[in-house]
Amino acid sequence: MARHWSETVARDYLVAEGYEILAENAVYQRLELDLVVRDGTTVVFVEVKQRSTLRYGSPAEAIGARKIARLQQAALYYLADTFGRDDLPLRFDAVLLLGKRDDYQLRHLKAIF
Repeated sequence: MARHWSETVARDYLVAEGYEILAENAVYQRLELDLVVRDGTTVVFVEVKQRSTLRYGSPAEAIGARKIARLQQAALYYLADTFGRDDLPLRFDAVLLLGKRDDYQLRHLKAIF
């Protein structure tokens, strides 16, 4: 179940684009994956970031080196736990939302690292 309105918007957008939802808010060893989806044969780990304004930076700027390392580690846990292996085709995407629930801009960045 999505925890924040932005995660619901991201999930609905991805479903409309043809992605299959595999997991939402999956937690492994205190590492969270916002959304895990399938794009064909590729497992995609999607980080959702929302900012009301640019006052404290863009949503993309919130995905730094530490966050990337944590996403990679959580993805390996997810693959091993769900599929029993960690060598499947995978990708890391971001869905970025700028604005508020009733008025926002959405960007989907594929293969962010």
